[in-house]
Amino acid sequence: MCCMEGCDRWFHLPCAKEGSCVTQYIPPYRYLLRTPGHPRSFCPVHRPEQDVEATPEPGTDCPICMEPVEDRKTFRTLVCPACKSAWFHRDCIQGQAMRSGLLYFLCPLCRNRMSFAVEMFSLGIRIPFSGPGPALSRETGLQLLARLGKALEEELREPVPPSNEGSRHSSAFPFSIRLPTWEENDAYADLGERHSRCDARDCLYPGGREEAEEDG
Repeated sequence: MCCMEGCDRWFHLPCAKEGSCVTQYIPPYRYLLRTPGHPRSFCPVHRPEQDVEATPEPGTDCPICMEPVEDRKTFRTLVCPACKSAWFHRDCIQGQAMRSGLLYFLCPLCRNRMSFAVEMFSLGIRIPFSGPGPALSRETGLQLLARLGKALEEELREPVPPSNEGSRHSSAFPFSIRLPTWEENDAYADLGERHSRCDARDCLYPGGREEAEEDG
């Protein structure tokens, strides 16, 4: 159901995207602390839209898929609110959010983190937070939640309900944060390895790195 007061439009959650509806997976306190929380949905008439004044240059491509974007802001074409230069498809940035997780989700071009994530939250991009990964302390987690909650309140122009005091002292902390998928299974471990031999036909330094360093 659309969250706008007085609107009686209903739709299935899986149908919302195809119908250009926006579902905000926003309650960060409740979601992070594993207490009940529900996404908010808006129909195509009342869905939030980007306020940033920007128009893509002719021939602008999405930096994720490298395919052309539309010539204006639409439901399927979004822009970074910080640099106003990065234009991308909704499906592309949603895929990046799922692969990155909240702590590593940022603009593909200007690398802005907080305002970019808050804008994407409000536009219905789902950004996972908790999951397999290193433990985040209770103090660090609450500080992060406070920053995110304040930014969301400014963006949505309405209070974001915090968790109650009982939940703050629950066993939710410490909990595991969601690492980006490219950190799984040491995907890039090979890049950090140093080769132990030289495969050139005529090696200039058969003595290895030490000989090369001595010769400068």
